Amino acid sequence: MVFDELTDVAKEIMLDIYRGKIRGPIPSTVGYEFALHWLKGRIPGLKSLDEVTVFLQAYFEVIELNVKDYIEIASIKAKGDNLLSTSRDPNLSRGD
Repeated sequence: MVFDELTDVAKEIMLDIYRGKIRGPIPSTVGYEFALHWLKGRIPGLKSLDEVTVFLQAYFEVIELNVKDYIEIASIKAKGDNLLSTSRDPNLSRGD
């Protein structure tokens, strides 16, 4: 959302998280990536690591995944990428 790269559906989900209607589950690796991008100056708005921590804890539930989970997630992602790459719609098959 910070980079304006979400679909309309994803934006609505993020807004529901922001409004407190739902809590967003994220794996610990996402918390790490978020903090890393903030430290590199890529996420505006938050002023300190304490604010980063409070933001993540307020809106998201950090969940732990195991190796089997990550392998399953990677398999689903690869299948989805393969399906999109064969789409006749150039917006779906451009490989972003």
